[in-house]
Amino acid sequence: MQVILVRHAETEWNVKNIIQGHSDSALTLRGERQTSALLAAFAESDYRVECVYASPLGRAWQMGQRLAERFYCSLIAEPALKEQAFGQFEGMTTVALLQNNPDAAEALFTLDAEYCPPGGESLSDASQRMIHFYPVWKKNIIIEQYVLCLTGRSFRACLRH
Repeated sequence: MQVILVRHAETEWNVKNIIQGHSDSALTLRGERQTSALLAAFAESDYRVECVYASPLGRAWQMGQRLAERFYCSLIAEPALKEQAFGQFEGMTTVALLQNNPDAAEALFTLDAEYCPPGGESLSDASQRMIHFYPVWKKNIIIEQYVLCLTGRSFRACLRH
């Protein structure tokens, strides 16, 4: 079994350093080019993907759609792959968070696993959500190669486990 991890392309909020979490923003022109470059690289490779699992968040879902089209395979929305929920901090710039709530900013930016943003979820809880998905998914899937389309922290959580 081979798993290919793909992070979503650059979004408007990535460029503006706005905290996204479960919120979404459109891909930038650069993000569109990144997507096209990834698809071109896959076109030149010998990868054969049988299924794409994607976070249902727009930025990852878009990438998942494009990859599923490229590989002529199914695309499955998997809520367990969603980004960590940042609650009240979603839509706020990182600079504003640093200025208005430096302790929370430090906890978020140093990846304090137990810190839970107001109205959000801790990194530990988000990681557990993803970890619980893997055994179920591995047991139920008889696929040799598949892609997981993720957001930033979800991507890092996968790499750690």
